[in-house]
Amino acid sequence: MATASITRKQAKALYDFCQENKQGEFGFAKDHGAYFYATTGNQEDGNFSNSIQYIKGCDPEQDETKLGDWYDNAREKCGGDDFGESFPIEWLHVFFTNEHFSNKRTFSVRFNKNSISLVS
Repeated sequence: MATASITRKQAKALYDFCQENKQGEFGFAKDHGAYFYATTGNQEDGNFSNSIQYIKGCDPEQDETKLGDWYDNAREKCGGDDFGESFPIEWLHVFFTNEHFSNKRTFSVRFNKNSISLVS
């Protein structure tokens, strides 16, 4: 089973974006990198915006001399196929409001080809 994690600061930026834009869900994707994300609006209307929070080592813009090749890292962490999954905003809400998560430094989900769960 694989685990995808972002820092608490990254999770807060994603959560704030979702709150500000009244988003009921956010997602995780592995395609051109591996990242948690939320989007709103559309490009045709000129009101598109997003929040993209890459998991460590999987950002195409990263310094590869320090973190390695983003493509290889994403493939190793998430498998070879591209995919995307959506999650209810409540997962981030619980992460920031439930005492159980108050000392966690990372927001993480665990996944395999059959299931995805919030890491508690």
